Amino acid sequence: MYVIADIEWVENRVMRRSIVQISAVRADSEWNEVEQYTSYIQPLDETFHLWGHVAYMGGKAAEFLCARPCRTVLQEFNEWVGEDTLCWWFAPSQRVYEEANRAILYTDVQKKSLILSKYVAGFLDCQSIEKTNPYRLAKEKNISVPTVAHCARNDVIAILNLFKGIAFPQFLLLSSPPKPTKTSTPQASFTYQYDNENGLLHKRGCPLVPDGVELSYYSSLSYAIRKGYRACPCAQRDMRLAKRIRVIDEISRTQYTYIHTETGSVFHRHDCRLAHSANHIMGAIKYETVIAKGLRPCKVCRPSPNDQYRILPTKKKSQKEPASSITIWGVKREEQTALKRLQEAQRERYSGILNTNMTEQERRDLYTFTHPGYGFFAAKGYQNFHLRNCPRLRGVSDIKGFDTFLHAKRAGYTPCRYCRPTQKQSVTLSIPITSKIRREESVEDLTAFCEQCRYPYQYAEGKLWLETPVGKWIVHTEERPVTLAHVNLVRTPQGEDYHKQPRVFLSMLDALYYIHRHDTSLQAGKGDVV
Repeated sequence: MYVIADIEWVENRVMRRSIVQISAVRADSEWNEVEQYTSYIQPLDETFHLWGHVAYMGGKAAEFLCARPCRTVLQEFNEWVGEDTLCWWFAPSQRVYEEANRAILYTDVQKKSLILSKYVAGFLDCQSIEKTNPYRLAKEKNISVPTVAHCARNDVIAILNLFKGIAFPQFLLLSSPPKPTKTSTPQASFTYQYDNENGLLHKRGCPLVPDGVELSYYSSLSYAIRKGYRACPCAQRDMRLAKRIRVIDEISRTQYTYIHTETGSVFHRHDCRLAHSANHIMGAIKYETVIAKGLRPCKVCRPSPNDQYRILPTKKKSQKEPASSITIWGVKREEQTALKRLQEAQRERYSGILNTNMTEQERRDLYTFTHPGYGFFAAKGYQNFHLRNCPRLRGVSDIKGFDTFLHAKRAGYTPCRYCRPTQKQSVTLSIPITSKIRREESVEDLTAFCEQCRYPYQYAEGKLWLETPVGKWIVHTEERPVTLAHVNLVRTPQGEDYHKQPRVFLSMLDALYYIHRHDTSLQAGKGDVV
């Protein structure tokens, strides 16, 4: 008997394949189902739930997680098949099945295997069927098949119904698959056919095409012109017209004033009709250039040094949308990146606020993950730090964030070997999640805040100089976003060298609020505010 089999598999980041479904049907001589075998397989990789693969159609993630391991299923399936012949629709399925047997069971598959798509292509005399799935072929033949594709059980039923519907004789499987004739009727959209033996291009229905020769079919003349095919008298007019259209289009997209060919000795004006029949054109803008090549002017168009150069109209550059929908003029690229991170964080944080099923710890972890100033994350009780999308962070809690690679290492953590964080992922510039655009704020609002907090201040030339008990600050009020310069008086009591703070703000008041929070926390001995 013959066993029609199909498998589904997934691939992880390192392209390691893992079988997740296997199904087979044992059929009699009339393609009726005698016995069936179906099983889910637990994936080899722990990150299987991240793979957006069609193999999960027809089953839930929990069914794959709780399924039996691949070794057990393969041993059971091989015993169930016995000495029968395995039939696959596509060769990749057979190849993955044999690779799994070698990698897991340490044995080569000794069973005879067949690729059914090749037999069907020869039986129906259509070469393109070898690349067509059984569902599409069954639809063309009005054969009833399951509606959900890419499920191993449905795939084998679709193949079985297809073979029964087309009345495929089973004895054909005893020999090699018959090859479809290459002279079979091609798609109805072709207009030209090329005689590969005589090297002539004909129009469709040309009586000069000899019988029994190998033909190639084309819907246009682009490929024939590029290859330099000779045309039959029936296609010569079409070939000349297509060449003219092709050359005119090439000239229209250049600034050539004069046209010539690579092997010719004459050059023409760009609008000369004689130049439009060339296969491959070359050109120049200046008259002196073509004369220096040893070419002589055409006697029909009579090019001269007085011909005006062709100047193409300047293309208007399309205005690209900014990296953030927050429109602020004069924003640098790194600041645009920070604005984009802030927008994404605000959306994710807002969706977390609406989720009432989250615990308080889950909400705190969400706030950490959505902080625009963090690029690396570590969990309590673990020694590795990861990138934000690392699957090793799933299921852990009490998350701590770091802005730079160096800060994470200084905290005693080591880089994860799975997501492989590097210094390139460090956040060099961030916007606090609480920062907002305030349209009507003024310098008077800043001075009022400094007086309320009793900070000495001075404003001059668009800069606000202020001093707290533990730091000195410069607020660049005329920049958008607002930037800060800082001196930490705790580390350097006599320091006068300002460094740029790796934070930007959408308003001046938000910058002052950050300064107040930062230095209050620093004065209390809690460290810097991120």
